[in-house]
Amino acid sequence: METKTFLGKKPGRIERGKDGRLVPNMSPQLELNVPVMFSAMSYGSISYNAHESLARAACALGTYYNTGEGGLHQDFYQYGPHTIVQVASGRFGVHKDYLEAGAAIEIKMGQGAKPGIGGHLPGHKVGPDISRTRMIPEGTDAISPAPHHDIYSIEDLRQLVFSLKEATEYKKPVMVKIAAVHNVAAIASGIARSGADIICIDGYRGGTGAAPTRIRDNVGIPIELALAAVDQRLRDEGIRDQVSVVVGGSIRNSADLLKAIALGADACYIATSALLALGCHLCRSCQTGKCNWGIATQRPELVKRLNPDIGSQRLINLVTAWDHELKEMMGGMGINSIEALRGNRLMLRGIGLNDRELRASNTRENEEESGMKRIYVNEKWCLGCHLCEYYCAFANSGKSSMVKALKDHKIAPRIRIEERNNISFAVNCRHCTDPLCVKGCISGALTIVDGAVQIDSDKCVGCYTCILSCPYGALSTSNEGAIQKCELCAKNAFGQPMCVQGCPNKAIVYEER
Repeated sequence: METKTFLGKKPGRIERGKDGRLVPNMSPQLELNVPVMFSAMSYGSISYNAHESLARAACALGTYYNTGEGGLHQDFYQYGPHTIVQVASGRFGVHKDYLEAGAAIEIKMGQGAKPGIGGHLPGHKVGPDISRTRMIPEGTDAISPAPHHDIYSIEDLRQLVFSLKEATEYKKPVMVKIAAVHNVAAIASGIARSGADIICIDGYRGGTGAAPTRIRDNVGIPIELALAAVDQRLRDEGIRDQVSVVVGGSIRNSADLLKAIALGADACYIATSALLALGCHLCRSCQTGKCNWGIATQRPELVKRLNPDIGSQRLINLVTAWDHELKEMMGGMGINSIEALRGNRLMLRGIGLNDRELRASNTRENEEESGMKRIYVNEKWCLGCHLCEYYCAFANSGKSSMVKALKDHKIAPRIRIEERNNISFAVNCRHCTDPLCVKGCISGALTIVDGAVQIDSDKCVGCYTCILSCPYGALSTSNEGAIQKCELCAKNAFGQPMCVQGCPNKAIVYEER
């Protein structure tokens, strides 16, 4: 079972010289023993020991870690063959030796958790080491502007790409990192033509601890839809082999890794998963510099709590386990290599996706929809009036009256009556908390077993694991930080919502009413 992959521009054709020998026209490549890399986390935002753990794990695994926008500490130059150096809008710590130290160079244009926003490292985290590495005064805020002030078009980006290639004698691939936004396919197409070798797409569920909540929760799109759109656009334009695609943001287990590759990715970035392996408890207070686990802090008494020997071994265990699980799932599908899995969407089925999402991801609907709660229709009672569809359209329209909702032809009901295997049931239903389609059925033909997610605030530790694990993003937090009632009640294949399954303190229970 082969999980090794190569990132970089692939030649469109094979060339031979006059003597019949192959002409070596291959662009610089990154060789990954596993299709996983550690995403960008700058020195300053995380501690020295955390950075060392990532670097040592990347070397042992035969993969790469990203320095982030904070430069590279002098002690970590020894890990250069497994390092991706980043050039962000602030240009912190960027100099010729820095560019030559890494195996690849990444231009950061955007970040999934905060599209359109630059970086900000508080001054209280800028100590002597950080100051020297970033080449800024000690105790000053390190602020990266939202845009690169020398990049306002694809032509400007092309200039920077070739400037970096020229500075490194065309020996290193150049990556461009962008956020997953609504027109990401067109942006990726322009980047592929700018001369970049690798496109990195960051989804909106990225776990940046210091990202503003309002931006994190309301800007950007899921990485699954962005990846599918980019891959299809590049294929349609015939330039898919000119660039590799790496995705990040919400890659939290080996199944997510498999799905991303099947949707068209060449490899994946992980960051939150790696920090959890190091001991992160998702307190989401990284900007304070008071991380108790020695990860997002620069206080010596806290940093020493993270042992790089143990931390690197935990990261190795995580990625190795993912690699084994990936091979098992590939074997179950009859696929023996990452190349055969890449873009193979025939292996995917959309569960709980509406028609538009199925078309965007170019996947088929799961015929059985196993593990999903359904609204079943009793054929003996159904009059064929389709009032349930009208009520469903009205419930999701936001209109003040049903007449206005029905006049708007753009509104489609989430429920649609179909017959399969002589059983009529509603499909594409997202299950409102209080379904109007059930209330509106004049014959009582529709029934649903109501379920609700109950939160025990006394037991809740505020780790937000339930929010991260909910596949529909149905959970939210109030101003006080308490978890609100779930608006959706879809069960997974284990018979319970994923937020219930993922809560580490068993503070959430699922009860039938």
